[in-house]
Amino acid sequence: MSEIIITTITKTEIQKLVENAIHKALDQKPTKKKNDQESFLGVDEAASFLGIAKATLYGKCSKLLVPHFKQGKKLYFHQSELTKYLQSGKRKTVLDIQNQVNAQLSEKGKQLNIGM
Repeated sequence: MSEIIITTITKTEIQKLVENAIHKALDQKPTKKKNDQESFLGVDEAASFLGIAKATLYGKCSKLLVPHFKQGKKLYFHQSELTKYLQSGKRKTVLDIQNQVNAQLSEKGKQLNIGM
């Protein structure tokens, strides 16, 4: 059962209360930097971003497979570099391969036609 409260708060006071609550909520949320400096991700954040376990991330870093920075005993990552790392593993589709072959053959005046 909900409570009914009768009050004498004015419309202006209610607006100020709501505005203050909104400002307070927005100030508590982490904001991304919009300048040229990209913030660093820690191991937990990087593992979550990549969708792998922390142990797997540590293993890939020790084999120098994932771009990272090391300061003391801590590892740091740039999200943009992790995105490039993920994109480097993109597999080509049959159409991508066919277009690449056609581009190479067109230099020689030929065309590859594969019926699909």
